[in-house]
Amino acid sequence: FLLQGFFQISGGSTSAPGQDSQTEDLSIEYGIYLGTVLGKETSVLFVLMFLAMGVNDDADSMISVLLDKPWGLLGGVEEATRLDLLQLATTFAVRPEALTSMFAYMMTRKTRPISFRVCTVRITRDLFLAALASLGAAIVNALARVFVDL
Repeated sequence: FLLQGFFQISGGSTSAPGQDSQTEDLSIEYGIYLGTVLGKETSVLFVLMFLAMGVNDDADSMISVLLDKPWGLLGGVEEATRLDLLQLATTFAVRPEALTSMFAYMMTRKTRPISFRVCTVRITRDLFLAALASLGAAIVNALARVFVDL
């Protein structure tokens, strides 16, 4: 009964008139299968999000250190190194050889800011925590539906 309500397979607590127990068993098995597959996919997504969050938060920390204050004297070697690192870590750049033709533009590597994206979204700690809260709310909502139907 709990699986039927959680996965919303048959929509009720007992089988409908005319529905045999074999069909009900198949719907429960299908519900378990769907729950397992979707749970696996959700777990993989959250693991990737967690790993991307680490890379992006470390990159943001590095940028914060680079923006904090000058290194050494203004115009010195240390300050030039800091500005070079800052430029490499925060800008999108196209190499000069890529500007010769459209084919060269498509095939030449480009310099991009330090970031790791999952499904074209740059995951940070705030976004990861919001996704966890949303998942938790969805689970609580599904369990509440099950227990309200009891």
